[in-house]
Amino acid sequence: PLLQLAVTSFVFVVVFKVRVPGLESLAYVSFLAVAFWPWNAFAEAVLRSTTSIQDNAALIGKVALPREILVVASVCASFTIHLVGFVAVVVVLALAGQGVHPEGLAPALLLYVPLFALALGIALLCAAIQVFVRDLVQVLGQVLPLLMFAAPVYYGREQLPERFRAWLDWNPFTWYAESFRALLLG
Repeated sequence: PLLQLAVTSFVFVVVFKVRVPGLESLAYVSFLAVAFWPWNAFAEAVLRSTTSIQDNAALIGKVALPREILVVASVCASFTIHLVGFVAVVVVLALAGQGVHPEGLAPALLLYVPLFALALGIALLCAAIQVFVRDLVQVLGQVLPLLMFAAPVYYGREQLPERFRAWLDWNPFTWYAESFRALLLG
């Protein structure tokens, strides 16, 4: 995610010269990072855990264990890795004077709890469907980037034309992206 953030920031800041209205003093890297990192945690957790039951079919056949443990373990692993990265990036951006308010970090970490629950619920559903519909993971690989671009991860709600803004509310990640920004960027 750090390399992806760096490349994306370079493309949007240097090549496209993106500016966020109303946040001119705020670096776009900070604006992007505080929504991009939670998105990566969510998307990776859902995508990796979708095949967790299928990938461990041999283990399930030999050991009596609840199948949902495999999904929970996969979601936990993804969130743990990305949570550590999120904290590190937020601290570095705050120390670099990039407009991040470190006092918002604790509430932002609490915001990961409902995001984790959402990812876990979707992951459990997808893992169950994947057992019967083997191509679901390929479909998710296409749907998740669409959901990311349909949420204000790379842009703010105010950058959209007025007629499209209401559509953002249909994406469950919109609330998280906007909440992380409100907590960490003010």
